[in-house]
Amino acid sequence: MAADNQQEILIHNRSSSAQLIEDETSTYINAATSDNTRAAYQFDIAHFLKKGGVLPATVEGVVDYLNACASHYNPRTLVRRITALRQWHRLKERDDPTKSPVVTKTLRGIARLHGKPKKQAAALRLKDLDIIVASLNESEVVINTRNKAILLLGFFGAFRCSELVTLDWNQVSI
Repeated sequence: MAADNQQEILIHNRSSSAQLIEDETSTYINAATSDNTRAAYQFDIAHFLKKGGVLPATVEGVVDYLNACASHYNPRTLVRRITALRQWHRLKERDDPTKSPVVTKTLRGIARLHGKPKKQAAALRLKDLDIIVASLNESEVVINTRNKAILLLGFFGAFRCSELVTLDWNQVSI
């Protein structure tokens, strides 16, 4: 009887440990992808399913999806949606139909026939930055000091918006 209790305790401890490891791993997996990227991937998977796709997907299903969407969506959007499918299959440890040469060639053809150069915003020039900073200096509102600091840090540090918003006080030294 005592041996049975010891075995139950051992099994319980192993399952508790396994759950802790699983929770910790899940935390790291979630941290590997930004919240915005995760939300975009979820939207993309939902779009694939809404258009009649099934998971796990097949090469034929992915190609059918691309053919149906080719004239309606920017090729870069379709590449992101295929990337979402690829990530889903990788995380589920399933065969990845997006690696098929048929899928990659189809994407390349869509980009060639429907692709347009990416519209890029004009860069902020130093002269314009000086004007903005001078405008912020005219006001004594405290928030403008913060805004000026973020603007200058982002400009001279060449940070992306996503990098600026994740800054924490303990990362800043004066």
